[in-house]
Amino acid sequence: MDRYVKHEWKPKSRSWIIGLLSMLALGPGGLAFAQTNDDQGVIEEIVVTAQKRETALIDTPMSIGVTTGEDIEARGIDSALDLSFNVPGFTVQERRPGQQVFSIRGIGNLFGSSSLVGVYLDDVDVTGQGSLQPDLNLFDLERAEVLRGPQGTLYGAGSTGGTVRFITRKPNLEEVEGRIELSALDTHKGDFGYRVRGVANVPVAEDRFALRAAVSYHDDGGWIDQPFRGKDDENDSELVNVRLSALWQINDNFRALATAIVHRNDLGATNNSNLSLSDSEFRAFANPSTFPTDFEVENDFFGLTLTYDFDWGTLTSATGRIDVDNSSSDVRLFEFGPPIASDLGFERLQQREEETFTQELRLNSNGEGKFDWVVGAFYRDEESSSSSAGLRVVSNPFIAVPGHPFFGLEHIGLPLTQPPTAFENESWAVFANVDYRVTDRLTLGAGLRYFEDDREVLDEVSAVPVDQQGDFDDTSPRVFASYAVTEDINVYASYAQGFRSGGFNSVQLVAVGEPETYDVENVDSYEIGAKMNLLDGSLYAEVALFKSDYDDIQSVVINFAILQLVTRNLGEAEVEGVDLALLWKVTDNLTLGFNGNYTDHEFTNVPPGSAQVVGDPIDMVPDYSYSFTADYYFNWTDQNPGYFRLAYNRQDEFVFTNRNSFLVNPVDPSDKISLVNASLGFEFENGFVELFGENLGDEDGTITADKFSERETQYRPRTIGVKFGYNF
Repeated sequence: MDRYVKHEWKPKSRSWIIGLLSMLALGPGGLAFAQTNDDQGVIEEIVVTAQKRETALIDTPMSIGVTTGEDIEARGIDSALDLSFNVPGFTVQERRPGQQVFSIRGIGNLFGSSSLVGVYLDDVDVTGQGSLQPDLNLFDLERAEVLRGPQGTLYGAGSTGGTVRFITRKPNLEEVEGRIELSALDTHKGDFGYRVRGVANVPVAEDRFALRAAVSYHDDGGWIDQPFRGKDDENDSELVNVRLSALWQINDNFRALATAIVHRNDLGATNNSNLSLSDSEFRAFANPSTFPTDFEVENDFFGLTLTYDFDWGTLTSATGRIDVDNSSSDVRLFEFGPPIASDLGFERLQQREEETFTQELRLNSNGEGKFDWVVGAFYRDEESSSSSAGLRVVSNPFIAVPGHPFFGLEHIGLPLTQPPTAFENESWAVFANVDYRVTDRLTLGAGLRYFEDDREVLDEVSAVPVDQQGDFDDTSPRVFASYAVTEDINVYASYAQGFRSGGFNSVQLVAVGEPETYDVENVDSYEIGAKMNLLDGSLYAEVALFKSDYDDIQSVVINFAILQLVTRNLGEAEVEGVDLALLWKVTDNLTLGFNGNYTDHEFTNVPPGSAQVVGDPIDMVPDYSYSFTADYYFNWTDQNPGYFRLAYNRQDEFVFTNRNSFLVNPVDPSDKISLVNASLGFEFENGFVELFGENLGDEDGTITADKFSERETQYRPRTIGVKFGYNF
C-alpha cells in the first residue's frame, strides 16, 4: 500500500554545497520536491511507486515530479492543467475539459495514433484513446507522480514521453474520518461561482473492511460572452465528480481495493475566445444564434486491484474499465487574408464514445537480498466511435471588406457530415525489470517490454463499409546505474526507449494515393542526474540532464486534392535539456521551493512537403517553465495557527507550425503565461477559513496555439474566493 515515511538525513559533510552550486550554473530546469515536517526541522522524503514497488524518492534512479496530496489541496490544483503549471517539463494543452493533450520533456503531439504520455489512476491504466486524455478530478489524492522520460518497460506504449500517475487516498480501516469544504469565488469580468467538496471514511469492520467517498460539486461561473447569442459569461460549467472506494483486508496476506468514479461536466461553451477590439472583453467567435455552444463530458471508471503477499514477493492484479462519452459543438474558422477580415471554416456537432478495458498481472520481489525484480503481463482492449454533422461556412464575424472574394457570404455554406467511424484496438505486452545491488553503493538495472497492437477501423463512407486492419509490434529496453556517493548523495545514469504504434489514414486519402498506414515512432532517451539532501536535512536538491533522439515522428500534412489531413512519419528531432528542483526549509516556519525545466528542441531531418523545416521547434513544447513557492506558518493567537502561501508559475510560449498550409503566418504561437496564486488561512479546532486568489496578475494570454482556427483557449482570469473547511 502507498504510504509516506520520514527519512531523516544526516550529511557527513557540507562540502557538497559547492557541487550543488556548480550544478545550478547549468541553468533552470525542474524536478519535484518532497513535503516538510515542521516538528522535526528536516525535510521528509516520500516513498514513491514509480518502479511498481516502493522506493524512497531520493533512491529512485529517474526524474519524478512529485506533488503530494497536501500540496495539491494547498495550491488549489483541481485538474491536470493546474498540475502542469506546478510541474515543470509537463505541459498540458487544454482546448476544453476532456480534450487535453499531455507532453513531457518535448514529447507530445496532437496528431498520431495514440497518446505519447501514459496516464494511470493508482495501478490502473486510464490513458485516453488517441491523443486526448480523460478529464480527471484531483480531489483527495495521496500524491501525483510525473515520471519524465520513456517508461515503456513498465508502463507500455502510451508512455513514450513519460507517465502521469494519480495515487488516490485509500480507505482507512481503523477509524471514521472526513471533512467538508465550502468555497465561494468570483472571477474578474465574469460570474460568481461556488464549490462543495467532501470526504467520508467509514470502517465497516475494523481492520478488515472500509469505505471511502470523495465528492465534488463545482458551479463555476463563466467569463466569455457570446454577443451573437446575446449571452454573457457563456462558458460556465457544472461539475459533479463522485469517487467511491472499498478496501477489504481479506486476511493478513490478501486484500482487495475496488474503485468507482462517476464524472459529469456540463458546460455552456468552451474557453475558446478572442479579445474584443473595442473593450478588451473576452468574446467567443461567431456562433450564429441557431448553433448551440454547450457540451457535456461524461466519464465512468471502474477498477479492481487484488494484492496477495507471499513471504518472497507480491502478486498484483489490476483490472480497469473507463467509459468516455463526449458531445460537443465546435466552430473552426481558418484565416484567408488579413486577420479577422474573412474566414473559411465549419461549424459542427460532434459525438464520441470510448470504452477501454485493461488488465495487468504482475509479480514483485520483496526487496530482500541483492535482487529486486518485477515481471508481468498487460492487456488492453479499446472500442470507440465518432461522428459529426454541421455546416461548412464562409464567415465574416466582425467586419466585411468590399472587394474581398468572400464579401457578403457570411454564414453561407454546404452541409458537412462525417459518417460514423468505429475503432477497435487490442494490444498485449509482457515485461520484466530487475535491479542488482552490486555493492552497498552501486546498483545496476535493466528492463524489457515486448508489445503487440492489433488495430482496426470501420469507416462507413459508402454503402459498403471499408474495414482497415493492421498489426504493430515493438520491443523497448531500459538500462540504468545508480551510485550512492554518500548516504546523502545519489547519482544515476539511464537509457530508455519509447515507442508509439502506427495507424491508418482514411479510405478517402488512400483512394487518392496516400499510404493506408503509417509506421511506429521511436524515442531514444539518455539521462544523468543527482539527488541530494544537504544542510543537516534542511535542503533537498535534484538535477537531471537529458537528451532524446526522436525518430519517425507521426504528424500531418494537407492533401490538397481532397483537403484532408494525412498522417505520415515526417522526420526526426533532437531534444535536450535540464531539470532542477530545490526545497529549503529556512526555519521551522518558512519553506521555500523552486522547480524549473529548460528544453532545447528542434527538427533535424524532414522530408519534402512537411509541415516543418529543419530547425523548427517541436509543436506544443515550451522552451522553459519554472515555479517558485513560499509557505509561511505563524500564530494568529495561542490557539489559532495561521499560514500564508505564495506561488509564482511561469511558462514560455510554444508554437504550432504548418508550413505546407499556405497560411499567411504558418507559425502559430501561444502566449507566455505567468500565474500568481496566494492564500491566507486561519485555523481553529477541526477547521479553517481561507482567503485565496488565483491568477492574481489577471493573466489573459492564450494557453493554446490555436490562432489558425481562431479558437485560442483562455486561462481563467483573476479569481478571488473564500474557503471554509471542517474536519471530523
